[in-house]
Amino acid sequence: MKYYKYSIIAFIALAVVGTPWLIAVYPSSTRFVDNIFTYVGKGVAAVFFQPGITSTQLHVKYNAISQSSTQPKVRIMIVPGHEPGFGGTEYKNLKEREMTVDLAQDLQGFFQNNSHYEVIVARDKNAWNSDLESYFKNNWDDIAAFVKTNKEEMIHLVNDGSVHKVADGVIHNTAPQNTALRLYGINKWNNENHVDIAIHIHFNDYPRSNKGSPGQYSGIAIYVPEKQYSNSATTRTIADAVFRRLSKYNALSNLPKETA
Repeated sequence: MKYYKYSIIAFIALAVVGTPWLIAVYPSSTRFVDNIFTYVGKGVAAVFFQPGITSTQLHVKYNAISQSSTQPKVRIMIVPGHEPGFGGTEYKNLKEREMTVDLAQDLQGFFQNNSHYEVIVARDKNAWNSDLESYFKNNWDDIAAFVKTNKEEMIHLVNDGSVHKVADGVIHNTAPQNTALRLYGINKWNNENHVDIAIHIHFNDYPRSNKGSPGQYSGIAIYVPEKQYSNSATTRTIADAVFRRLSKYNALSNLPKETA
């Protein structure tokens, strides 16, 4: 990858839609608390204790499209990391928030060559997708309430031992509150609009004393929902296939914990 000389670590966070705050470093079992994904369903417990969609069911949906023009396509949401004009790591003239859009648009074109997929990209370099922009504007209080309710339930499940939390993953910066709410809002929108798969794209830097100099870590990693979540197994199946393909042509992350 041409960006390797700048030692930026590329990762994809991939999920069959519907998962909250614990994320696993692919392919290890390291876990940490994060705010990228939220859950789908009638209650948080459903995300842990009820089976989600299976890879077989996704195959059935995919194959059924060939048989009927009215069959809903497999819907994929691609989320370029960070926001239009804000956030993300930078190194000299490289800006993560712009690189993620370039990759997202290439990926969109790739998927759109296959008539079985419907592809939605969350933003470009200048603005949010118009549907998401309207959703944020008209549902901000609902998104905040959604987060509050489900975080409280998550805390309850952790405290009573139903869900095991291990905060020992790769360090990631905490998102500003409004940024985090928009991330939750994207996933809430995904849940309500029958998105099947969400792909978050990032090019990450890592903490060091002199960020003006190149770092020592680079390569790719895929993040998937932690194994306690109902959609973890299906997402892992997809991630394994993607990982096998990418690893043929790209160096794997050598960042400690990701290198596992």
